[in-house]
Amino acid sequence: MWLALVALLLAMPAVNVRAQTTTIYVDPPLTTGLLPGDTFAVSIMVQDVVDLKSWQFEMSFAKYMSEIAVVDVIEGDFLMIGGETYLAKNVDPFHGELRVGCTILGGGVSGVSGSGWLATVIFTILEAGKCALDLHDTILLDSTGAFIEHTAVDGMYIGPTADVRKLLGTALTRQDPFRAPHTVSMKAQIENTGYTPLDVRLRFTSVNQGTGATYTVYSGQHLYTTQPRSVEYYYVDSFTPVFTDWTGVGASPYLDAADGNYIEGLNDCELIGVFDFADIALNPGDMIYRVSIEGYTAAESGDVDYDLYSGNLGNWYGSLWGTADWAWHTPRWELRPVSEIDGSVLTQAGFNSFQIIVHCYGAANQWTRLDALRLRVEFTGMDPLTPPVYTLDGNDLMNLPPALWDVYAFDAGTWITSVTLEYLYNYDPRFPQVWIFGDTIATFTWSVIA
Repeated sequence: MWLALVALLLAMPAVNVRAQTTTIYVDPPLTTGLLPGDTFAVSIMVQDVVDLKSWQFEMSFAKYMSEIAVVDVIEGDFLMIGGETYLAKNVDPFHGELRVGCTILGGGVSGVSGSGWLATVIFTILEAGKCALDLHDTILLDSTGAFIEHTAVDGMYIGPTADVRKLLGTALTRQDPFRAPHTVSMKAQIENTGYTPLDVRLRFTSVNQGTGATYTVYSGQHLYTTQPRSVEYYYVDSFTPVFTDWTGVGASPYLDAADGNYIEGLNDCELIGVFDFADIALNPGDMIYRVSIEGYTAAESGDVDYDLYSGNLGNWYGSLWGTADWAWHTPRWELRPVSEIDGSVLTQAGFNSFQIIVHCYGAANQWTRLDALRLRVEFTGMDPLTPPVYTLDGNDLMNLPPALWDVYAFDAGTWITSVTLEYLYNYDPRFPQVWIFGDTIATFTWSVIA
């Protein structure tokens, strides 16, 4: 349809532009007071035009289907006065672009003069925020194909909005460098400039001017270190057997590594024993992010399960399994890591007191073997990992909790921090990751010396 309209427009002979005071504009110029889930319409109007036969406009609005999206485009009745019309439209919601054009069909047909309604665009509101309804690349042609000079006037949609009001915190007011180690505090006062409660979070992104290193911390988070430890493994260092049917093969210890020294049993359903693991020592800034369990197993039948329970039998951590060949296995059936079932292992004391009781389900009179159990420990420098979200009432102010950052000698240098408020109405059909950004991007500079 669009190509057909373009062909019609191009078929008209281009002659001199007619100078006059014609205006094409968005009506109403401002739409506000609505909530996500509502719909609204704006009309594209023309004023004081002479002999209008064809028109086209493009409108830019919210990209990536953020705040609003086009539902429909309806042709107005202005050109219909001159005869049968042809309308074409194209909507690109991803880039937030709309193109609409219309012409009176037939040659030798006079255009329409006066003021009136060209089209109506209907939007649905997807999320909080605001955006311009930018009217551009407008074309008005008369019955001879001459371009009609005119002025285009945009519209505006303003929904619930929020923004940074003022910066606070030690990093803002500090003139001298911070001497490592030190805890830097960053915070701000935010404002709900709209008329309904919003979910908000405040982002501090800092860039080291020397190294280019970039770190992001949100209000309510604590960055304990920018250099967390790498993944570490902690093997069994103590085993208390329950049944004597399980015997050692090779040299003791049997369960501290996949080294060919293992325990073996023929019983098809029994408790093996209680397993302890090597202790962990956490340094300042160390945060355990996740603890998972793995086992190095094999089975003659190729079909065996090792059920894993906590030392007090209060938690079940899933089942390792055995295959015909030795291999590392993680739990099946219950696929969550140990730390999601027992959060105490994320602390040094809880980790060092952690025990596992293993129950074996094997095939009768066929061997099952267990060479090693180990805890896989992943570290992070941030707590909590997920940025906290706060609710801010309409037309209200709030000082959010600080974002804290423990800086060390390896963080030395000059940092530029930008502060951005992210907010959403949390309207149900939207994806939870669709956050809208406030207009104000505040910045400040600070430094660290060793």
